[in-house]
Amino acid sequence: MSSTEATADAPDKNLCRDVCAERVRRVVTGYTTKKGEATAGLGGGFAYLRCRRIPAATVFRGIQHAQIWTALQLIHDMALSPYQAAWPMQTAQGKRTLVVYLPKVSEAMLEALQTAIHGAGQAVVYSWQPALLAQRMTDPRVSFEPIPAFLVNRFGARAGGKLAGSLDI
Repeated sequence: MSSTEATADAPDKNLCRDVCAERVRRVVTGYTTKKGEATAGLGGGFAYLRCRRIPAATVFRGIQHAQIWTALQLIHDMALSPYQAAWPMQTAQGKRTLVVYLPKVSEAMLEALQTAIHGAGQAVVYSWQPALLAQRMTDPRVSFEPIPAFLVNRFGARAGGKLAGSLDI
């Protein structure tokens, strides 16, 4: 019997990360057989994500922008793109909805947001200041959601102040 899971003697072993995820990566990107024959990959992308519980207080006071952006893309069933810290606004086009994460609100960002949603059929904007945005923008195609409250409501606070299904990306 082969044991590739973590044990007290080998805590760093991880079957999903080290074996399964690597096999999926090779199917996606291609690989060379033991005989030296190249096998083309199927293409597309793949991400290995590790989940952990995050205390609700951390979500309200210390969640990172990259964690928020990844969670929003997963919630909206989108291909993952990394959080770009140099960009003042993160956007991704879903099947029917433009998803926007706006970490900071400013006059310049309001103009950029108007431009970003101009051609979108529907848009949902996640922000730390959704009420301010809703006052300034009255486009009926746009909805505004509060961060981090949206994540707490989406994943559900449990007894003990933990969030079920929170992400560590």
